[in-house]
Amino acid sequence: MFRMARIGRERTRMEKPYTGHEKGAGHVLRGSGRGILMNRKPVTIAILTLLGLSCYFLWANSAVRESLDPENDFANWQPSAETIRLSLPQGNPVERERAFALLFQQRFRKHDPGKAIGVHFMSSGKIHLLTPARLEPWNIDRIALMLHREAQADLGKHYDINIFETFIGTPPLQIAELRLSAQQKEQVEVHFKYPSTADNIPKSPQNRVHRPTSVSHSFYAPPQKSPQ
Repeated sequence: MFRMARIGRERTRMEKPYTGHEKGAGHVLRGSGRGILMNRKPVTIAILTLLGLSCYFLWANSAVRESLDPENDFANWQPSAETIRLSLPQGNPVERERAFALLFQQRFRKHDPGKAIGVHFMSSGKIHLLTPARLEPWNIDRIALMLHREAQADLGKHYDINIFETFIGTPPLQIAELRLSAQQKEQVEVHFKYPSTADNIPKSPQNRVHRPTSVSHSFYAPPQKSPQ
């Protein structure tokens, strides 16, 4: 009789459905869930990293394509190089420089959307090119080289160009320069070099970002000859 009762209890225990409330069951399930989450964490991080990199490269490619789009080809903006050349007064070199600077600025300022480009011929024989803050470096390259080529072609001589970044309410900050190449005199180089100390950076809320202490690159382009 006792044997039959024990067998009956064992059979009942075996047939009892699992509810998850048995002693120790919760610990096993929680432990298993934690393990699954731990195993999924590296995969999730990898997926998010790949998504972030993909978004960045899509943005970068879009920015480059935009800069190379015909609508953003500065040479097609008005007044064109030919219009500027034909509009310059004859005679006084200073007046010709002033007229050239005004017309070159208008190409960018009057375009839609415009770019706040400034051109100033200095008594030292250099040109100061003022560019808006956060203008892309490749576009600064293009504008500086265009300015050098057209100024040399229209005014008949080479100009060194100092390139500045401008901010509202603060002095311009020199960030680059265009010079003749030391190795090849028929070519020019655009070198970017940001200030290495905070004292040289304007105290402006819109410029409170980290800048590299030393960034430099060069870009080559042969200057145009003056028209005969």
